[in-house]
Amino acid sequence: MPADALPRWRWVKARRLARWLELRSAPYIAARLVALVRRYGATSAKSKRRIVGCITLLERYQCRPTFPTPGRVVHRDPEFFRKIQNWGAELNVHGYDHIDFLGLSREEANRQFSKAVEAFDKAGIQFDGFRCPYLSYSRALLDALPPSRFSYSSNQAILWNVLPGRQDSTAVFDTLQEFYRPVPCEEAVSSPRLCGEVVELPIGIPDDLQMFDGLNMEPKEIGRAWSAVLHQTHRRGELFVLLFHPELLDDCQDALKAVLDAAITLQPRVWITTMREVAAWWREKAGFSAEVSEHGASLRIRFVCSERATILLRNVVTGAGVIPWDGATQALQSRELEVGAERRPFIGVAGGADAELVGFLREQGFILETGLAAPSCAIYLDANLLTALSNRRRLLDYIESSQEPLARFGRWPYGAKSALSITGDLDALSLVDYAARVFVH
Repeated sequence: MPADALPRWRWVKARRLARWLELRSAPYIAARLVALVRRYGATSAKSKRRIVGCITLLERYQCRPTFPTPGRVVHRDPEFFRKIQNWGAELNVHGYDHIDFLGLSREEANRQFSKAVEAFDKAGIQFDGFRCPYLSYSRALLDALPPSRFSYSSNQAILWNVLPGRQDSTAVFDTLQEFYRPVPCEEAVSSPRLCGEVVELPIGIPDDLQMFDGLNMEPKEIGRAWSAVLHQTHRRGELFVLLFHPELLDDCQDALKAVLDAAITLQPRVWITTMREVAAWWREKAGFSAEVSEHGASLRIRFVCSERATILLRNVVTGAGVIPWDGATQALQSRELEVGAERRPFIGVAGGADAELVGFLREQGFILETGLAAPSCAIYLDANLLTALSNRRRLLDYIESSQEPLARFGRWPYGAKSALSITGDLDALSLVDYAARVFVH
């Protein structure tokens, strides 16, 4: 390091340490220190045993975990991470150092991403996504990403109302809640969304650290809470990215088993998959379309999509082959449909509608008309209605509660109604890795 860079390096290190202390109360630091000493050793043996146990446990459910991992941790033990990748785990970037990205300049954030990419590449680890430590990400950091290296991110938290009446929160719970900055599930739609070049996959919380360390909940209670989130996302047809930490596997593996046991029983099925596969599907689905032509009193629709897509019909009168799917909704067995032309089974959107809103509706699988045919659609969103339903959750609830005929693409492949991914923040392998968070930058 050049001599003139040394004072600046020390200043940056001191600034990061000061911010680390500013974001954490003394009770939080004390509680986490006790927990970490109990769960980790000076070597990585205990941590590796848990991680292998996690992969083995999830394999019984044909489920593969996604482990966001700091580049520094990968750099220290590339052989281990190659092994777990070969065993089926997905790895993605968790910064190079486990630090708060919101306290970094764009240049510092770019350096963190670039060093992590270099560490993963050198170790021979495939990666597609990233998650910032503590979910410390904002869209302003899009410019800090190395070009064309990430296809998805996972940094938005959605808070599910599954802890009613709990008043015994601790410094751990409250501090993590501040870090995560979650959006209430009553206001959010838990589905992927395209953000520039990356697909954002929202996370469902509370997580295991919040419940086990922060609320002193028993594993059975945690399993019930996560299962409640699963049922809510299934009812809404959305995505549940379950966030856990491998350091708690010994304590919370029964909770993971409970939610997976519930997932494999739900109908229509839950798509249990990796985050990489969710992001790839969302991009694939973005290319789907419908070709519509009028033939006298009939409307012929040809759905242009991949083989694993699901075409859903609600209250649509047709002679085409359909099978029951969920309630009044049926799945079309072919890729062509003929219906009466008087009511187009789509969503019409008034001219001048917000482009992001139109994009959001298309991502949910709806087929939109925005031109002269828009007012003749079964559901028509005029300017007044769009103003009244400016919240996307309310807009989606309005559309899905309508009894008007509607044809759409299902959100998920293979006839699934919802999706579940298990992601474990693999922050460290040893106490040495944890010390590096504060003292090594």
